[in-house]
Amino acid sequence: MVAITESMQNGQRHILLYGMGGIGKTELVSYCVHKWNKDSYFEFNSIVHIDCSIDVETGFLTNYSVLEQLGLSRLPEDSISNKLDEIIQSLNKITGLLLILDNLPWQEDLLNKSSNQLRGFKTLPCHIIATSRSQDYERFEKFHIDLLSIEHCIDLFLKHSETVKEREIEFVNDIKEIVKLAGRHTLTIQLLGKTTYWKNCNPYELLELLKKYQFHIDTKVPYEDHSEFSRDSVNNALGKLFSLSGLTVEQKEILYFLSLMESKEVTFDIISEWLGQGFVTDKSVLVILLNSGWLQKSVLISETANKTNIQFYKLHEVVGHAIHSEFINTYLSDKRFDFLYSITVRLKSYYSKFDIHKNGLQLTKQQRKEQLVNACLPALDLIFLPAFA
Repeated sequence: MVAITESMQNGQRHILLYGMGGIGKTELVSYCVHKWNKDSYFEFNSIVHIDCSIDVETGFLTNYSVLEQLGLSRLPEDSISNKLDEIIQSLNKITGLLLILDNLPWQEDLLNKSSNQLRGFKTLPCHIIATSRSQDYERFEKFHIDLLSIEHCIDLFLKHSETVKEREIEFVNDIKEIVKLAGRHTLTIQLLGKTTYWKNCNPYELLELLKKYQFHIDTKVPYEDHSEFSRDSVNNALGKLFSLSGLTVEQKEILYFLSLMESKEVTFDIISEWLGQGFVTDKSVLVILLNSGWLQKSVLISETANKTNIQFYKLHEVVGHAIHSEFINTYLSDKRFDFLYSITVRLKSYYSKFDIHKNGLQLTKQQRKEQLVNACLPALDLIFLPAFA
């Protein structure tokens, strides 16, 4: 954080934080902004936070509160109008702006599209902080967010486990052994710490559990029908940890339902309504998932520095991927049809209630069906969908 702050103070306006998925890039940006506002390093009049996981333009066009803030809530739908140019012109009028372009694409085709879109932002007189798994973006000063050091892993584990109040030598050695098995990835260490807390065990007992089940960062976990193994070692470790975390079957199924949603921030109320009262009878089950680390807290940064930030909840992208792969492996039997059929029904119900408008216009039946197909991910075979057309 110090290096990022110094870079901005020295006049660098465009900064890119890059590193592997789940390493903590977005969390670091949120922490930096909080510290800067609190300690008055910078005086930002407005903060605009955009999820650019599809591309930059789509990130803006699907963030209705930002479009309203920019006075662009009724952008024309015709293809002649260059919507991105209008967005850039509106951003150009804001003084003291911090623009956060989160999760820029890293796949080659989407990366190139976003790179081309970003060229229009180079003249903006504002600070831009971007995050991505790729460093292949021009005109940014780049900071590589790498794996944690052993000492930072120990500190992070102790923070989330809450079972050891001091760095007792015997437990520190056990945590070092856990880190050797789990790797030095932020998300994995956090979840291991919370698993220790949730299972009410100490680091030695967790270490013995991991050894018993042959937990290791390079354990190969079956993924999809057409591929033999998952290729991401972090996903492998999380998939294995998901099985050992001590969650009930009901809690695991809730997480799997959530892993099928598009990556968007939702409130507890929306989660409960989507899953249905018969499935989530008490919101405490969602609180348990949050406390255990599998459901992530997400802070939506306010449009102005003086407003209170809003807390939403979602599965971390890497967590969702791990859960998805674990369930694909579990439901390859005849049970898979019944389980996925019920998911399809719930997805249809969710999208019919919450995603019926886009850019102020009501979606057609066909558009809503396409949303449903996109949301279902590879877990849902398309043969299920015609029954709900």
